Amino acid sequence: MRHSIVILFLLASSMSSAQFNRFVFQSIHGNQVQLTKGKTANVYVMISPECPLCQSYSRTLNQLYQSYSKRGITFYGIVPGKNYTAQAIKEFIATYSIPFEIVFDTDKKFTQYLNANITPEVFLINRQDEIVYSGRIDNWAYQLGKKRKLITQHDLRDAMESVINNQPVKIVKTKAIGCFIED
Repeated sequence: MRHSIVILFLLASSMSSAQFNRFVFQSIHGNQVQLTKGKTANVYVMISPECPLCQSYSRTLNQLYQSYSKRGITFYGIVPGKNYTAQAIKEFIATYSIPFEIVFDTDKKFTQYLNANITPEVFLINRQDEIVYSGRIDNWAYQLGKKRKLITQHDLRDAMESVINNQPVKIVKTKAIGCFIED
């Protein structure tokens, strides 16, 4: 675990704005999109419209967006690969009332850059373009098909609070539970 934290820190600390801004995405409307930085940080959520946990976590993500977008954190949904159509994503957005922008990472360069493997997996990136948290949203889902009745760890929320309050993030990496990102 300690080795993983060091690798994550080295990756995050070596990322510059120029590297980060090289990624271009496709919107659900077909045009190219360059993602903008939030005032405080950005949250990237790896999304698959067919993943039951992406569907189940949509309410939590919507609540986090409502609370934290007002505090300078910008949210983006990232759909890795070419497995879903724009229509499928539009239906996902409508069905689950997703308020933040969702884009396609068709060549999966950003997905690979983040080393994302699961949907939903979240990445919190601060203003210095450092990955300060990655992994699960919270500990509700602790195994595929298994959920707690009571959430006891709010990993993404706690990490966002730390960034907003200029505090170090205490837990920088957790294991995301969900659907594997297909090749």
